[in-house]
Amino acid sequence: MTANLTGPTTVVATLLVLSPLVVQNTANEHLADVKVRYTLINALFCGEQDTVKHEGGTKSSRRDRFTVQSAKYTWEIAWLAHFNKEQVDDLKSGLIQSLPTATMETPLDSVANPKEFDDEAEAITRLLTLATGIATTWVVREVWSGEKLIQQWFERKGLSTNAEGKARYEAISNLTDASALRVFLEETLPRFQQLESSLRLGEVVDYMEQARHQKVIQVRIAILVLCLELLSYQWCLQNGSTEDELSDKNIVSKLKYMRKVFRFIEKRFTDDALRKDIRNPLIHSGQIPLMSFEELFKWADDLYVLALRLLLCTLGYTGKFSDLTQGMNLVATPKMNGE
Repeated sequence: MTANLTGPTTVVATLLVLSPLVVQNTANEHLADVKVRYTLINALFCGEQDTVKHEGGTKSSRRDRFTVQSAKYTWEIAWLAHFNKEQVDDLKSGLIQSLPTATMETPLDSVANPKEFDDEAEAITRLLTLATGIATTWVVREVWSGEKLIQQWFERKGLSTNAEGKARYEAISNLTDASALRVFLEETLPRFQQLESSLRLGEVVDYMEQARHQKVIQVRIAILVLCLELLSYQWCLQNGSTEDELSDKNIVSKLKYMRKVFRFIEKRFTDDALRKDIRNPLIHSGQIPLMSFEELFKWADDLYVLALRLLLCTLGYTGKFSDLTQGMNLVATPKMNGE
């Protein structure tokens, strides 16, 4: 803009034809040490490794990173350098709703198609959500060559829930076993990617996250019933049932069919009480009139842990998890066919 006190103001505009979501440096020749890095929001975890910082002559230590080896890539997942315990507390208390907390990165052979890593990054964040009990996702993808930023992609994503009050749902933590999260991700990532579409696993995890966030206990139970309806329907569909057959099956019938493989499904989930006393009253009237608050709370926890056990078993996890129906004690993940 050029302003003249005695004449008209002149404005010269240059139109930049760029995507609003991506910024790229086109000078990509002679690149070395190339890596793709994702910025995560609300990822709260304890790492395997201690990092010592020197600030003003003082030393500080925090377990802020761990490494995951997938079939193709080696991912390092780490807190942001400025992320600290006070911000963790702010997220968990609900004072802050959303915050960049960590990155995950892996080396690249080239910068030709970094988007091929997006699916794996998405799967890892869904599994972190399941394990830690706190919804997380990635929002920025960057390609770096050493200390030089080559490409930056801003994904329009957000979270429908925050980190407040989710500590009781942390199923897998490095605080109980220093390598628990790494083992969990390495064991479950291949199966999650293989089954995500057919079993709609992303939606199942979303249901569980919404249930964790819901403070109205009847609504929490309703969400978990829908979660089990979806999971059992998709599983039966992929294991011999047709859509016509499933149209006549209620949730009890589907869980009973699954029990042939998942022997740990207790009979109380396959008798008519789940349908007549819980599901039907909730769907038709929005309430369960014959249960006390304590009974409702217990049913919510039982339904959540049933969905969690089905997922962990389906994904091939062989380690232990913190069972909220067992006082958050570590218990073994059940196996198929009662093995």
